[in-house]
Parts: sequence; C-alpha cells; structure tokens
Amino acid sequence: MKYIYRMALFIKIIKAACNAHIGLFTNDPENSNNDDIYDVVIGGWGNKQSVIRNVLKGKPMAWCAGDFLDKDEYRDFWITWKGGKIRVGKGNILGKNIFMEWNDPNPRKINHVGVSMDAKNDGFWMFNRHLASYGINTNSTQSVAFKVKAKNDAYVGLFTNKPDNKTTDFYFIAIGGWKNTGSVIRNTRHGQPKFSDFSGNFLSENEYRDYWVSWSDGIIRVGYGLHVGDNIFMEYDDPEPYDVNYAAVATGYGSEGDWIFYI
Repeated sequence: MKYIYRMALFIKIIKAACNAHIGLFTNDPENSNNDDIYDVVIGGWGNKQSVIRNVLKGKPMAWCAGDFLDKDEYRDFWITWKGGKIRVGKGNILGKNIFMEWNDPNPRKINHVGVSMDAKNDGFWMFNRHLASYGINTNSTQSVAFKVKAKNDAYVGLFTNKPDNKTTDFYFIAIGGWKNTGSVIRNTRHGQPKFSDFSGNFLSENEYRDYWVSWSDGIIRVGYGLHVGDNIFMEYDDPEPYDVNYAAVATGYGSEGDWIFYI
C-alpha cells in the first residue's frame, strides 16, 4: 500500500559528496511528466547550493548557498509540504533549522516520494522505520517495497543501529551486482553470501523494476513486484537474527539509481 502519512519526511544522507535529489510527486513518478513534481536538491552544483523547484530542472523557487553534504559523515534533514508550503531543514527536529522555504500559490497533493543521486556520487539514503508519528506511515514495520531504475548494483541495508563507517553487522542485499548478473543476501557487508541468484537481468537503466524486501522473524526475503510475499527469489533464515530498526539504500560501481518507495 502506498501513501504518505501526514506531511513530513525525515531522511539521513550518508557519505554523499553532492547532488541529492528528493522529488515530491502528485502522480506515480514512473509515469510523471515532470510538471507535477516539487524537486528538492540538497548540495547541488558541487555542494555549493540547494534549491526548491516546482518542476524538474525548472527555475528555483527558493535557494540557499552552503556546503550541506559530506562524503565522510552523516547529514540529517527533514522536509514538510503541508498546505503547499515546502520547507527544508537540517537535523532531526521537525520545524527547526529551516534553510529553504517556498509557499506554492497553487499547491499540489503529494502522494509519492522519490530520491536519486548522480552516477558519480555513491551516497546512501537512510529512513528510520519508526517514524509513523512524524512522517512516513510504516503500517507494516517489517517490509518495504520499491521501484529502482539503475544499470547495476542496487543495495539495500537493514540495520539494528544507525549505520556509520564502522558498521559491519547488518543485512546487506545486493540486486543486480556483478554487472547486473547476480543478487545476494549477506549478514555482513563483505561476508559470504547466505543466498544468491545469478539468473541475471535484475535491473535496467531505462525502466523501473519493482522489488520488495521483508525481515519478519529473522527471515530475510526478497521478491519481484510490489506485493510483499509474492515472487520470492531470495530467502535467508538467520538462526541469530538482528533487530531491524533502520534501512538504507544506495547504488554502486558507477551506477546512477532512482528509487521510489512504497512503505
């Protein structure tokens, strides 16, 4: 089930040098004509400026100079869109440290959120699954469905604690690795695969592919489509399961990824 609960989103951008894009859509982004999107760019133009646009690549409606991202550390942000007023702030306290704001005289209804980075920037996005009282309604707290458009190497990480450069123990899911020939589940970043599938052609740089991931009762499952439980192609039953409190996504090996979440 896809919907946005209330009118806010908390995000953490990890190890990103520049050009983090958040899109707020009325219609499904896969079928968007780019005229129904609020395009929020954080750390664009070589990490020198951030903007709010009311169409993709349009004229900035609001902007702020500064180096907002860092390739070596976390940066926390929040976005709200209540009543057509788009606000962007630093930190994880809603309403604090606003650095961009624009009030749309003709506001649109926001039904979808998408995120992306360019191919030269392997930054991670992290979403806390316990944000139901603030932003995203995680009606089912043990799964996530998404669309991803990428040439290769789409990664999903499931963490107990907030991930950082020292985090090693987490569920690492690679879809379309090895030049889009294989997918794996691991219980550490570079550990031995607990399950793998090398049937190939998992991703496309020209179209979105639908996937879901679930982690109920220590069983990590990955499937095709947007209906959790259908079309499973990878599964790992961990005898000593981790608690999953955070999810992060990224693309790697020069792959530019566009993600749409159905939470």
